[in-house]
Amino acid sequence: MMQSKMFALLFILFNLWNVAFCCCGHEYTVPEPKFELLYPRGFSVKIPHSDGISIFAFHGKINERMDSLEAGYFSKDILNRTGDFWVFEDRRTNLRVGDKIYFWLFVIRNALGFRYDNGEFVVKDDTPYRIDGIQEESTSLPPPPSSTATDNDLTTEANKIVTTGDPITEAKRCGSALMNLTSALLQLRSEVNSLKDVNGILREISEKYPESARKLKIEGRLPANEDALATVKGIIEQKLLLSIEIAKAWRNKDGSITFETSNLDDKLRIIKAAKERLRYSKMYLTY
Repeated sequence: MMQSKMFALLFILFNLWNVAFCCCGHEYTVPEPKFELLYPRGFSVKIPHSDGISIFAFHGKINERMDSLEAGYFSKDILNRTGDFWVFEDRRTNLRVGDKIYFWLFVIRNALGFRYDNGEFVVKDDTPYRIDGIQEESTSLPPPPSSTATDNDLTTEANKIVTTGDPITEAKRCGSALMNLTSALLQLRSEVNSLKDVNGILREISEKYPESARKLKIEGRLPANEDALATVKGIIEQKLLLSIEIAKAWRNKDGSITFETSNLDDKLRIIKAAKERLRYSKMYLTY
């Protein structure tokens, strides 16, 4: 997990310079995305295709603001468009009316990077949703029990590329953009170094205390009489959608189950998946 986050940060570092060039003379603005409910659960985010687009990336969180350009709970690069749109889809998340999706987008067009920052969408009960590919525009059918709606009026003006015929104004704008990017690059480099340090510490702990470094506990509404190991494996495969080998598991007096993974990386993968996919579950993970 540490390695993947470090790679994502380095990817952003590489592409931020493209954003600086796109600010200086290249006309493209990432359009306001359209959100759509998926029945019975999930949501999609799409933007129209424009000649030259090769990557569309969506990064977002639910009810938690994004920390600058972090990956978020939802983090995916879309490499192929669907018809005339670039589409991100999530078909697992259960959302409630009132939930808010914080997000940012990244588009690569003609080898240059463009961002849509500080996006916010609020879940409502009157938003169009899609059943088997059919777009429903009215509220004649009841909204799905787990739905997300978006109605964004907060298009970030800072993301719009403004052209001008005044070379002095243009130079000032580009210089300001480069200064902001330099600051962002330094911040990201610091975060990469910090992640390396944390990763090293975790490895040292894992080697010094191998059992505790791989141990987790699942609590909440669990099958009472089922074998502990079988219960854990079922939760990991069916709830967390992971394929991970569990070394051993045992049931505690309070009904919770403690288990051990084979290595630290597997433990981190389970923790990350549980934060996203057990959000509204009646079971929870402690570590």
